[in-house]
Amino acid sequence: MMTIEEMQQVREARGISIAQLAEYTGVPVGTLTKIFAGVTKRPRPATLQAIERVLTGDPERYSGRAAGYEARSLKDGYERYSGRGEGDMPTQRDVWSWGREDTPPFMVSDGADAGAYSTISGGLSSFNGDCDIPGPYRVSDIEKLPEDVRAELINGHLFYLEAPTVVHQRIVFAVGFTFESFIRSQKKKCLALMAPTDVQIMKDDMHMFQPDLLVVCEHDRITKKRIYGAPDFVLEVLSPSTRRKDLIDKTVWYEKAGVRELWFIDPDRKKLQIYDWTKEHEKFQLVQLMPLEGKKAVAVSDGALEINLDEIREIIEQYEE
Repeated sequence: MMTIEEMQQVREARGISIAQLAEYTGVPVGTLTKIFAGVTKRPRPATLQAIERVLTGDPERYSGRAAGYEARSLKDGYERYSGRGEGDMPTQRDVWSWGREDTPPFMVSDGADAGAYSTISGGLSSFNGDCDIPGPYRVSDIEKLPEDVRAELINGHLFYLEAPTVVHQRIVFAVGFTFESFIRSQKKKCLALMAPTDVQIMKDDMHMFQPDLLVVCEHDRITKKRIYGAPDFVLEVLSPSTRRKDLIDKTVWYEKAGVRELWFIDPDRKKLQIYDWTKEHEKFQLVQLMPLEGKKAVAVSDGALEINLDEIREIIEQYEE
């Protein structure tokens, strides 16, 4: 019989959601959620057999949403936003320019924004992501999980979070400490918080994020249980298991919610990627990509706060084999 870990891998590879698995097996969603979260230590053999029968069964009979989904969503989105009918599949250039100017991303060569990548204005989209179609889960489902189980909700899709690594936590602490010191020294009315802090980012029941680090200055968004609305600044530290979710699915909603500045630190590539939404660009929104070298000013502080990127790189290199 397959282990729970093997079942999880097969389920994700085939794109079968918990809701679909419940429909195929007859096992309640709550029971499946607890099994895959590791809460139920000894599931009934009959339950495991039912799960395995579906996961190893005929793909035509037990098909997940991921089967052929990416091509379908790209094609539908292309026809909807380009005004063209059926025909060739869209290119990456088309994806960037649906409903916008016919220009792909490019690098700014000079001026204050030299070295930054510019994307077409009008906002990001996730037509080739996993969360553009609403999922079945709600905030109430997350609230029913055991306290020691961490999860995020993206457009109704539930994602369990693994325990962070030591290097991950040290990076978050280093940046968070810098923010906290700055806030105190400047007597700013802002709050810096590290995960796990729930953020009901869209003020609805379909999105609940846990950013690695957030800074919020609007106190009407701070409640006893969580942040209700968009933080001003968000930092996410990437890992192989969260890269796609963070860079594609969450970024779209961070922008829609009104986050002013979003940082991604990539320990594997030793890169920093920044979305700066603090300024009104007439044509472009800047996406800055740079190595972890020198210092980088934080836009929401109007450049008064700088993060030491050399320190971040040194933290990463301490744990390299």
